[in-house]
Amino acid sequence: MKKIIFLIVIVSQFALSGFSQVDSLHRYTDAEVIKLTNHVKNLEKRTAAYNASQYDAPKPPNNAAEQKILSDIATDSLHRYTDANVIKLAKYIKYLEKIDSLNTVAIAKVKVKAHDDSLATIAAIAKAKGGDEVLLGEGQDIDKFVKYIYFDFNSAVLTKESSKPLDDVAAILMKYNKLNFVVEGHTDSVGTPAYNLNLSKRRAESVKQYFVSKGVPAPRISSIGYGKAKPIDTNQTEQGRAKNRRVAIKAIKPKK
Repeated sequence: MKKIIFLIVIVSQFALSGFSQVDSLHRYTDAEVIKLTNHVKNLEKRTAAYNASQYDAPKPPNNAAEQKILSDIATDSLHRYTDANVIKLAKYIKYLEKIDSLNTVAIAKVKVKAHDDSLATIAAIAKAKGGDEVLLGEGQDIDKFVKYIYFDFNSAVLTKESSKPLDDVAAILMKYNKLNFVVEGHTDSVGTPAYNLNLSKRRAESVKQYFVSKGVPAPRISSIGYGKAKPIDTNQTEQGRAKNRRVAIKAIKPKK
């Protein structure tokens, strides 16, 4: 009798062990899956926030499949998630964690670079004479922002997409309060010289007024329009004309 009982115990333990190995992913509790999906959403938010702050950052990955899994899990009250779904989510989490780690390193480098460039800019301001243009450090480079400033067609009205780059430029203008700034408006060669000159003046003034509305003192900023007089590319192609339609901002050391 003792031998029979002992044999039954051994068989039972073997069967339960086998079930646990084969069915391990089914042993997730609702709380664990909730934690898993929340982790995914937090990582996605961090990635999206980084992409939104970097003008040249790659677009977020196409995660439609993972989003459907999250939706399916939510609508199933977290009771019928499958091995395949959990595996996909686990792989997606690893991908997001890698991206998040890279972004964290990138943010740290940007902060160090901005600090170094701030010191370089302060040194450049000190060396410049009154009336000289001051070239800001790469990390404070206004040009990388102004190329994302757009207007409505044949208009001086700024588009909604221009708000972020304009705000970033305004922060730089506020930071270097010992400098004056000139907003330049430029157009392509399409249209009459008089029309283009007027349009460039209105666009430059529109940008200036935006900065003033953000707290930049009006006496420190002026605007001027050049029309088509100062192209930076050919006006014979659409790509060239697009580059010529632009706003430029120059930093000037005030004369004493």
